[in-house]
Amino acid sequence: MQPDQSGTGFLPLSRRTGKLCFRCFLSASAQRHTLPVRSSRSAVPGGKPGSLLSLRRPGLGGAGRTAQVFRSPKRRGTLSNQRRSRQKKAWRLRAENQRGSCFRQKIDLGLRRAGHALLRLRRKRFEAGRSLGLKVSEPFPSLTPVRAASPVLKAVKGLRCRGRASLLADRKTVKQETGEIQFTDQGLSGICILNLSRLVGEFFSHRTVNRHKTEKVELSLDLVPDLDYSSLLSFLQALISGQPRLPVEQLLSGIINKRVGLALLKQLMPSALSRPCSSLSPSELKTICHTVKDWRFSPTGTLGWQQAQSTAGGLLSSQFESATLESKGLPGLYACGELLDIDGDCGGYNLQWAWSSGFIAGKSAAVSLLSHSQPPAETNF
Repeated sequence: MQPDQSGTGFLPLSRRTGKLCFRCFLSASAQRHTLPVRSSRSAVPGGKPGSLLSLRRPGLGGAGRTAQVFRSPKRRGTLSNQRRSRQKKAWRLRAENQRGSCFRQKIDLGLRRAGHALLRLRRKRFEAGRSLGLKVSEPFPSLTPVRAASPVLKAVKGLRCRGRASLLADRKTVKQETGEIQFTDQGLSGICILNLSRLVGEFFSHRTVNRHKTEKVELSLDLVPDLDYSSLLSFLQALISGQPRLPVEQLLSGIINKRVGLALLKQLMPSALSRPCSSLSPSELKTICHTVKDWRFSPTGTLGWQQAQSTAGGLLSSQFESATLESKGLPGLYACGELLDIDGDCGGYNLQWAWSSGFIAGKSAAVSLLSHSQPPAETNF
């Protein structure tokens, strides 16, 4: 599972005359990156705002590529890239308009990609935030499969079924998701599990769930969410009355996935699978119904950054203005995307937040730079 391409931050920090300078850190294997509005939005003094369209690596011959960055017809400019050092895996980008009247600022731009190198870069950003006096909620992976310890998983790995997944914190349900559940040899996956993984990750990172101290978390699977317990029990009783010689191992066939049902029954009563259903006692039948409606798994963690689609935690958003994403205590410092402690469920919400917050931060930074006559003090971030 590949992570989404949400941005990790946009921090304009200083202004000078002459030229516009970016520093962009890329992964070694990246051949082409498209940087949408979330990545940068700039303006030439006196001109209209424009957006950086795309960035390509130079070819084998060393020839650089050029992308338009300013859309104003009177002050159209180009963005040319120059390769700095193969060891540093970095780029230095320069933009100038035709009249030569541009401003300069320094920006660190992180691209969201999995791997230990990016994790080190992400941590450096948060460490830099702490050095500036900003409060940071320790980041942890979100939207990732959940690890679980259960011998039944090997028998059902690779299977999918529709159901309702619930996360219980100290035996209290804190969140429910309905959708596809996928069983893996390491645990559970699927959209509804990914949406619960944020709270699972919070528990194993901070020992809290929704910022409340928690001792234990569990995952509960309801494999027939369209039937309540009493309806399921009545259905199975009628089935047994009509087919008393039906083997116990086939009792749940046609109700849930056959292999999933067989694995569940093996876990409950491994020695009774060949018995006829009519031999089941009322208490045994109730136990089967209860497990189908509330199959418990104990999470042991998440699959981590390699499988994560998003990042939870980050710079506390309460330290930034909601309208401009400018730091309340450090004027001229902006943050967006995964640098802030804002994240969402599956469905494009994290991508939309990256684009929208990047647009707001970039536009606010450009307006601020053009409205101040004196350049702010330069800060290395």
